[in-house]
Amino acid sequence: MTLPKKMTEFVARYLLERGIVDETVLEQARAEQSHSETLLGELACSREYLRPEDAERIFETQKSSDKPFGEIAVELELLTTVQLDDLLFLQDVRTCHLGEALLAMGAIDDKQFEAALEAFAAEQERSRKSVDSALADHPQQSLLRGIIKALETASSRFMKERVKVLGVCMLESLDDFELQFSFFLRSGDGRSTVCTVLLDNAFAVEIAGHLSGQYDGSCREACLAQCLRFMEIVERYFVESMARQGAEPVQHSVDAALLADRPGLAVPVLSVIMGTPGWPMKLAVVVHEE
Repeated sequence: MTLPKKMTEFVARYLLERGIVDETVLEQARAEQSHSETLLGELACSREYLRPEDAERIFETQKSSDKPFGEIAVELELLTTVQLDDLLFLQDVRTCHLGEALLAMGAIDDKQFEAALEAFAAEQERSRKSVDSALADHPQQSLLRGIIKALETASSRFMKERVKVLGVCMLESLDDFELQFSFFLRSGDGRSTVCTVLLDNAFAVEIAGHLSGQYDGSCREACLAQCLRFMEIVERYFVESMARQGAEPVQHSVDAALLADRPGLAVPVLSVIMGTPGWPMKLAVVVHEE
């Protein structure tokens, strides 16, 4: 039974919290999982879809991009979408996922594994209902869904694991937030909209650390600069999603500021809890027309 990657950390936390497995067993299972993983470039070369020099070219391009190997290969016309689908299928089939490793080790049985999957499905449904309820009557729900999805996608790319919205609610205080990013959008009919995203310190430090490789949280200005790079990528996903809906802005930009330097943001706003189930991060989102 294959465990989808986005469930991995939830299942690990579920099993740990219930004392079904301990950290030592999980590390053994993760080691088995890691040992079985095959890079997409290696698979492409083994099936003669790519030459080694083509794979190396894609790897080099990937170093300066947030895009995955397969997406870059298709953009460079080195792989077709049919070939990419074939490789992704092979990669998944050949990978021993965490649940499979634990089952093979005898650390859990089928019943315990099924219970973990059912708990994951229930948590996903609670998250979906939380988002739907919070956005149901919002006049800008389309833009809010777009920016939240863009944040999910960009975060997943940089964290190298699936990041999802875990909950949405109304927020009455901005005390936990330090960094503010404003997306300015102008539509074809001249209307201007501002979508503002606030990051709490934990989220900002995590993003800055992934981008710089060494950020320790000691300088807010440095953190702001690193997170602006991240938000410029969020902007790209956001604008692409608007274009797919036939609402691509004719002008768009994003800027950054320390929240203390830009007071007066109206509350209440939406509080969005995002991350993996065992590792939540908090941000706030507000949309208004100028």
